[in-house]
Amino acid sequence: MHTFFFSAAFALIFIALILIGYPFARLSRLEAKPSRIFWAPALAMAVLIAITRSLAYVMPIDLAMPWLLALLGLWLIATWTRASVRADFCADATATSGMTFALCILGIVMAVVLCNLPIPLYGAILFEGTSNHDSIYYVTNARWMMAHASTETLAYSPLDPFYSISRFFFADHAPLGRIGSEALLGFVSSVARRDPVYLYNPMQAVATATGIFALYALLPHNVATMMKRISLRSACVAISLALAPAAMQMVLNSNFANAFGTILLTAFVVFACRSRPAWLDPIPAVIFAALLATYAELAPIGLGVVGSIMLCTWLLREATFTEAVVRGVRILCVVALGAIVFFWISSSAIWVIKGAYFEASTQGTAWGDPYAGLKGPRYLVAFLTTTRGVLEHIPKGAIWLSILVVIASALLARREKKEEPFYIGVALGFLVLAGMIVFKEFNYGKMKIAEYFSLFLPPMMLFAVARAPGTRKRWSGALSTLALVLIAGLHISCAYAMVMQSLNFGEKKHINTDLMTISAAASAHANGRPISARFTEQPYFFSMWFTYFAKTPVVFSNDFGGGGYLASYTNDHPAAPFESAPLAVGQDEYMRAASFPAEPVLTRGRFTVIDLEHGSRFSVSGLHANEGPFSWMPKEITITVHGERAKYINAVFAHRFIPESPTEPVTIRTDESTCETEFDAERNEVSFPLPPGKKHTITITARGRAESPQTLIEGSGDARVLTYQVSAMSLSDKPLFTPIHCTSP
Repeated sequence: MHTFFFSAAFALIFIALILIGYPFARLSRLEAKPSRIFWAPALAMAVLIAITRSLAYVMPIDLAMPWLLALLGLWLIATWTRASVRADFCADATATSGMTFALCILGIVMAVVLCNLPIPLYGAILFEGTSNHDSIYYVTNARWMMAHASTETLAYSPLDPFYSISRFFFADHAPLGRIGSEALLGFVSSVARRDPVYLYNPMQAVATATGIFALYALLPHNVATMMKRISLRSACVAISLALAPAAMQMVLNSNFANAFGTILLTAFVVFACRSRPAWLDPIPAVIFAALLATYAELAPIGLGVVGSIMLCTWLLREATFTEAVVRGVRILCVVALGAIVFFWISSSAIWVIKGAYFEASTQGTAWGDPYAGLKGPRYLVAFLTTTRGVLEHIPKGAIWLSILVVIASALLARREKKEEPFYIGVALGFLVLAGMIVFKEFNYGKMKIAEYFSLFLPPMMLFAVARAPGTRKRWSGALSTLALVLIAGLHISCAYAMVMQSLNFGEKKHINTDLMTISAAASAHANGRPISARFTEQPYFFSMWFTYFAKTPVVFSNDFGGGGYLASYTNDHPAAPFESAPLAVGQDEYMRAASFPAEPVLTRGRFTVIDLEHGSRFSVSGLHANEGPFSWMPKEITITVHGERAKYINAVFAHRFIPESPTEPVTIRTDESTCETEFDAERNEVSFPLPPGKKHTITITARGRAESPQTLIEGSGDARVLTYQVSAMSLSDKPLFTPIHCTSP
């Protein structure tokens, strides 16, 4: 059912953007008129983001929605009832061949399907395709703005901490106060009368389709000519555009604002540099304001790229020095127009830019190098494609050979001279920025910079290698075709790796009706009492989303996830002691271990609620909660057991991190007694007997040396001290493993 909703929502929103945006494209001063259709959804996106973000500044989006919807209706009626608009649309469509449109639409369908396979396969309403958890940010921000003006103070407390997730987005001088994409998500959700969780993935699909439209608008003239008929070369181009790796990475990695921001960055550069000059052109001014609202960090990059293009325009003698300077000054006037007219957006953007360029950029080594371990050509290609899995399995010689083919094809290709300043200028801007990131060892930026240029990189590569019409040397044409095949093959390989990763994570990290119904049912059953969130698989993901849907206080424990992005708030301000929660919610296969006996109160699909009041239950402090079947133990952990029903606590301690010897002494303190035993570095399946009583504390201390990954892996940024992988922890009335035998020290 949700697959139909996803498909319908995506199609309707994308078509609406084309209808809204084309009249704006027609009013623009864009030189290449046939590309106006391809830029229409991006322009509509910019206008809507600028308007919705502005309205959200003074009123809730739900309150503004009817007025904005009426305004859009009047705009559509006023523009599309004019014969000249319809005639221009038909003329632009005719100027672009039917084959080009067919390949573009097929590419959109392919990309949207591949990037959203968990929706039909797992019945997902929302899913995460990587280890990232950022969807909760964007959905929560959108939900807040639907009911509140963005200037209102966020309401959260130790008893109801949920909106603390958004505290960096709405505070004064907010370091992440770029909420334009969330304003648009909130508006679309308000129109559909749905929670933003339902529209999150459809809106990402809309960004995917809009990005592919922009890629076709950016095609060099000789490549656009090639696309008018089906051939091996045109098929390779279509595949390369549809499966652009960095663009797919943004969508699968939940970079929601980045996906919209990259489209606006690309549109701003194009409308600033490829429009007929004007001192106060409103179209690029609105695009720039929307860019500031959506992803303000990209604004300086956009200005840098524009400056690079102006420099190349002069160096390549397409304009005199004076003409290039005057054109640059005109663009700065347009930027000033957008910043002044939308001053409420630009004033917030200042703090975002300050945080990104003067604070976060100085902490680059806090992130691990995403391509650590790769060297030479593998590192280069991984840097450009934002993926490394495929490259680890391709022989280095094959990568070198492919690079040489592409370089040779680029050297021999004939290109449109008038297009050179634009593409060479963009390439120069990319190289300068990438060089600065590598020089400063800003590891986080090594992946982000390719994402920011994700809509420029494929056209730039095609401009470099594609043969212009009139080239008569067959071997030159064959070399160009081979280069296109290699580029398409690389994009297919990268897409395959990313889609398989997405399926793996999406199977574990998706929201469906089971979680929504168990949240509502558990809240009703709890009747205001706290519920313990005890999700063991993907604990951050599910504990946050359970809190999103629940209507009762939620208690977290570090060993079961700690609330994810809520952790920094709930850990400092615990809503209630863990043992005060009479109910626990989680995935059925793990809940049986959380309490003994595990008595289900409610079950919905793979989720269940169990009674904690009439049995024994445990919590652990010290464990590093993880995203899988185990958690890392530091030097010491403390297990607290409540209740008298259980007689043993069972656990597996395995795969000692950097062991000094095959075995090591481990100290165990149970209530008031202390003893010592030996743990094997590989695997220890142990059951600890519990003494009589209602509450017990067991402290386990590894006596050997403990290391952190950052001391062993350069640039890892992981400062955790690790010893054993702890798993299969459970309570029982009989030992599940060999009872531990201690010898007094």
